[in-house]
Amino acid sequence: MQSNSRIKVASKSLLLICLVLMGCHRVKPQAPANQQTADELTDEAQMINLRLADAADQAITEWVSRADTAFVHEDYGYWFTIRHGQPADTIHEQDRVEIFYRTTTLSGELIEDVQQELTVGKRESLWAIDHVLPLMAETDRAIIASPYYTAYGRDGNERVEPLTNCIIEINSVRIIR
Repeated sequence: MQSNSRIKVASKSLLLICLVLMGCHRVKPQAPANQQTADELTDEAQMINLRLADAADQAITEWVSRADTAFVHEDYGYWFTIRHGQPADTIHEQDRVEIFYRTTTLSGELIEDVQQELTVGKRESLWAIDHVLPLMAETDRAIIASPYYTAYGRDGNERVEPLTNCIIEINSVRIIR
């Protein structure tokens, strides 16, 4: 009999503990219907980025159409032309080079003149430069019409405003031996 009463007390205690624990579980509040979810915000941000990239592509395409030089369009979004010089050593991925280049806005305003040593393919310079260098030889010169996303990026830097499309003139390339 005593064991039955112990079982009843234990059952009641266990039931009480379960009820307390179940009562501690809080249901999350439902988000208001007028607030956007994280997925919706991500989709919206992607649409804004696509619109910005399309506008940049249109501006670059317009600039190239007015140029008196034939440009080649790359799938990455930039346009380029290479003026070949005397026969010289071709530049390859992983070559260490010294380059001199000038960047300007599409309206011709100087952004910067740069002398830089870099390893081709290591993204030590502007993205568009890194992709055009392996198509060049030491005596070649190149002009790249670059949307912001293959140049200084969406945010720019201390000298370059955000979303700046630019013209990059590579005036000299020398392989460092």
